[in-house]
Amino acid sequence: SRLTYLFCGWLGCLGKHKDNALDRQLIEAEAGRQLFAPPPEKEDKGWIAANKGTIAMAVIVALALMAIGVMFALGVISFKPKSNTSTGGGDGDDDGLNATSTTTTTANYIPWVSSTPIIDTFDRIHKLDDLACSALRCRLPECQCAGTTRPPSRISVDDAPQMILLSFDGAINDENYQDYLSLFDIRNPNGCRARGSFFVSHQFTNYRMVTELYKRGHDIGANTITRTFITQNWRHDVIGMKELLKYYAEIPDHQIKGFRAPYLQVGSDEMYDVLANGGFLYDASLPSYKYIDPPMYPYTLEYKSDDICVIGPCIKNNSYTDLWEVPLLSLVDEDSNIYRYLHEFEPETEKHIYDMLMINFNRHYTTSRAPLSLGMISKYFLDFPWALRGLKRFLEDVVALGDVWVVSHHDAIKWMKDPKPSETAYSVFKCDARPPGPEPCSSRDETTCSYLWDDGSPAYLVSCNDQCPNRYPWVYP
Repeated sequence: SRLTYLFCGWLGCLGKHKDNALDRQLIEAEAGRQLFAPPPEKEDKGWIAANKGTIAMAVIVALALMAIGVMFALGVISFKPKSNTSTGGGDGDDDGLNATSTTTTTANYIPWVSSTPIIDTFDRIHKLDDLACSALRCRLPECQCAGTTRPPSRISVDDAPQMILLSFDGAINDENYQDYLSLFDIRNPNGCRARGSFFVSHQFTNYRMVTELYKRGHDIGANTITRTFITQNWRHDVIGMKELLKYYAEIPDHQIKGFRAPYLQVGSDEMYDVLANGGFLYDASLPSYKYIDPPMYPYTLEYKSDDICVIGPCIKNNSYTDLWEVPLLSLVDEDSNIYRYLHEFEPETEKHIYDMLMINFNRHYTTSRAPLSLGMISKYFLDFPWALRGLKRFLEDVVALGDVWVVSHHDAIKWMKDPKPSETAYSVFKCDARPPGPEPCSSRDETTCSYLWDDGSPAYLVSCNDQCPNRYPWVYP
């Protein structure tokens, strides 16, 4: 057959094809012999000898099928058709999670979550032992014990800078971008603009705005692509989000240093392994209820701690070198109610949130001066517009004290690694030049890619990249 010919030609066995009985009969007919004459009696050479051609073909076909299977498993070949354009509501194979483009595109869909390389830094991961953290074994700048409530390097409380860490989880877009610009239009004691941290999720995000916030000196970290309460695949969701920030916000890989789990729902060793291997410097997902009076400082994840995790699943087996935790120290109001996030507090007026913030600031400022972490979801100011005004007035009043700094999580870790008194902290919290990476395009030049989920709802991808992937970037099942 033609298939046999092709396989034999590929494997160098074409010469053996002429040994079969039909070929011998054809050759004899062409030589003028009687085609239907009885064949000469053959010597019985056994079943294997009599059927060696059939056996050879069976082996060839088996080897060929094995080769095809190996290539398919390695992704060298694929039975999935490629396409440069796609319309409608998806291919129907993803249970409502598939989103395909409704616009003509020139770029093939890039499968972020399946082709994203992970940085192999396994030297950061070790087996967790039962040794308690101590100043003898754990020393800055590489290590800091959890539960430390005194400033590092023997700096007195009165001389330590009081850092305020503002952070926002979720999408960045037209609904909150102007509020962010307004909030951070505050000057630190050295005249530099206040900085914050943004833990960005994918859906509804305008990546041009992310680039602009990054170029203004803010700390851009990852949330996850899907921002679901229970993350099914940490590697895909976390590293995939980092790749999206690199590609669409054009932020260099080494500048994406922080992570916060969606809704503070951490994922045990699996999540922290991904952070360590993925080149992250810190996590900001763990709330603390115990060390709030006096408050504790950021710490590393090398030793066991009785307060390291209060919302499971927690770290079980591993410890992590130079992976920092910047905890969300619980906030309290005048009635002693406890809040993990600032947005869990629902103020009735501008003065209401101002007074609540002052209660927590004074506890930090007069006891340990550990960083005051104020975490929020991105829609907080939409729900409570007066909260923005109260927060901004609070920041203006405390920064006027001269030793209070509104800085990012990364700034706080830089200070922990090289602690200095407030009067010389200018060198740590200095006004940096515009960070590396391309400048953002104007709003007139941004590209909006439109998609439809299988249920007909829209999805959008907005960035300065002028090419739209055929398929909406997502963690597809």
